[in-house]
Amino acid sequence: MSFCRLYGSGNVREYNYQNYMELYDNLWLSLINYASKHTPCSNLEDVMFEIAKSVQEAETLTPTWLITTSNNKATRYLASESIVKYNNKRISFFHQTFYDYVLARYYVSNNKSLITELKKRFQGLEIRSSIKIFLDFERDILSLYIKTILIQ
Repeated sequence: MSFCRLYGSGNVREYNYQNYMELYDNLWLSLINYASKHTPCSNLEDVMFEIAKSVQEAETLTPTWLITTSNNKATRYLASESIVKYNNKRISFFHQTFYDYVLARYYVSNNKSLITELKKRFQGLEIRSSIKIFLDFERDILSLYIKTILIQ
């Protein structure tokens, strides 16, 4: 069963994703790869991480976001690709699970501890999806690492 389609370079190619992690990993790669070839956004990953941190710190899915010279091109590119919605100085990702994915990727990429952050924050029901995606992301990274070691 097909989970989603990604469009790239003018061709429609169907990908069979078994779960949201495979989908978001490929969406992430296609965004970064396409942007590096076709737009002057050199800080796309950093801006996505900044947006995710803004959502987390504001404890709302639509935090205030001011476009600056450092994030202007990346913010506009993400909006043009419908990855984020930007309206009336508010920004949000296209879906909460993608926000959770970007946040998990931020923590893993920067060797930060989600557990430390959890201790500082209110732990309502809405945090469950973030924790699940974070654990799924870490499990996938660990599994790739183990496979790499076994191949060597």
